[in-house]
Amino acid sequence: MAAFNARDYSAGPAPVRELSFVGQLTREQVEQACPRLPEVQERTDIAADAFAGDRFWVSPQRYGTAVHTHLKHQIDGLNDPKFRAEMSLLKAEEANRRGERGSIRIDVFERTNSDTVCVYDIKTGEAGLGPTRTLEIVGRVRHAFQFVPRIIITEIRPTR
Repeated sequence: MAAFNARDYSAGPAPVRELSFVGQLTREQVEQACPRLPEVQERTDIAADAFAGDRFWVSPQRYGTAVHTHLKHQIDGLNDPKFRAEMSLLKAEEANRRGERGSIRIDVFERTNSDTVCVYDIKTGEAGLGPTRTLEIVGRVRHAFQFVPRIIITEIRPTR
């Protein structure tokens, strides 16, 4: 059985910019707004495949870290500022260093246009993306990219 978990967070009209819509999206709706979704899924599967033999010999945390690191190297190799992995965001500004104190890390980030930011949260274990973490991501992305009215957050899991 497979499931798809994506949420849309849209801001109201300026200057208020309060959340005016929060809703669940289908995979098709996310693919329309976030064109790199299939690529992120494929790259996640490639990263998971690279460590499939280790999955039952290492801790879940080590396996997850290995998959995230492999995915980061794949995306970094593209050198695309609108498509990044393991991006750290501070409350006030984008962090210069990965994992800087007070920052949160975005697994994969896609800036599709001036209206939409897509965040892909990679999950390799049983835990899902909870509402507290989701709202924290929304808050940091909205602060870092103040004029982006739409944020889509999608949970991505290896499929093979």
